[in-house]
Amino acid sequence: MKYNKYVFYVLAFLQGLVFYSAVAMLYRLERGLSASQIGIIEGIHTILMVVLEVPWGYLGDRIGYKKTLLLCNLLFFISKLMFWQANSFFDFLAERLLLSVVISGISGCDIALLDNSIKPQERARVFGFYRMVDAFGCICSGLAFTLFFKENYVHKVYISSGGAHQIVSMAIDGVQKGSDTSFAIVNDYLFYKSKTGINRFDGTQAVNISSDLGNEQYCDAVGGRLGGKYYVSMKDINEKWHLFVYDVKRGLWIREDNTMALYFADIDNELYYIDGDSNELKTINGTEGKEEDKFPWKIVFGDIGYEYFQKKYLSRFNIRMSLEEYGWAEIYTEYDSNGIWEKRGTINGTGISRTFTLPIIPRRCDHIRIKIEGSGEFKLYSISKILEIGSDN
Repeated sequence: MKYNKYVFYVLAFLQGLVFYSAVAMLYRLERGLSASQIGIIEGIHTILMVVLEVPWGYLGDRIGYKKTLLLCNLLFFISKLMFWQANSFFDFLAERLLLSVVISGISGCDIALLDNSIKPQERARVFGFYRMVDAFGCICSGLAFTLFFKENYVHKVYISSGGAHQIVSMAIDGVQKGSDTSFAIVNDYLFYKSKTGINRFDGTQAVNISSDLGNEQYCDAVGGRLGGKYYVSMKDINEKWHLFVYDVKRGLWIREDNTMALYFADIDNELYYIDGDSNELKTINGTEGKEEDKFPWKIVFGDIGYEYFQKKYLSRFNIRMSLEEYGWAEIYTEYDSNGIWEKRGTINGTGISRTFTLPIIPRRCDHIRIKIEGSGEFKLYSISKILEIGSDN
């Protein structure tokens, strides 16, 4: 009996959290109920709860407060299972009717049992602390909010200690249907796949960050995180899979390969995933499993202007990179976005860093693009532009 008060303190705190009540209406609406149907259910629940107060009080005195609380909490657990599985008006009505029985049975029994478990001189202090713990649970729940993502809305639910819960709906791009596993938190931002692309959400607004990926449409995205980077595997309209990586610090997108990831999980500085093609567990950094063979890669840079201030023009590039032994890289240039890539040279890997000089034919143009493609592991350290001053003619 002397430990009952501590058990009641814990129960009061947990009940004060009321974490489920704020989202109950959203859950019912999602399951197909209308607002009027929810009102009818709540009205019946309140009336029945008042009617059963007296019968439960009599029964509690007869069978004992402890047995009454055990029975009611068991029924309470059953009612939550019913709430979880409910799909119609009558399902939710049955759950609420059982909850009316539960609340009426618990009402007063907790105070009576607690009163029987303490000394008369402790009543003021124990009951005061009991109410304080309940209020503290309400305060803790009020400090947090819950986000519910739909395709076109994000619902933010605030829990109030007084029961006046608030739902704020924001008309922004939510998560795309079929991409609900694309969520990942990187550097205090929430990343996910929306209908229009990859969004970065800071708690108040969502910003599309995937414009660099072009106009291709993707779906069925799965997301993960590792070392300040957001990994997302998704499928294009031609049923081809792509693994993209977004470096949050640098704001850079990289397409890794055609990996079809079913799930991601980051553990101990490694990102694990289930490969959809082989149904095998693999890792991003390769700390487990068989090391992959040399893989092909490609880098395409944006437009680079040809002429500059004070009659300067582009003469050549200096490219500093390293390639693993037996790796290779080929360099191409394209003028004025004409779609024709001209090969400028091949670099063969030696396993050490060195500077490669790439000559550019000084022909007149508006802009130039560079493409580097090859095979094997590599590191690109820098690309520097060499300018020369032209004549006045």
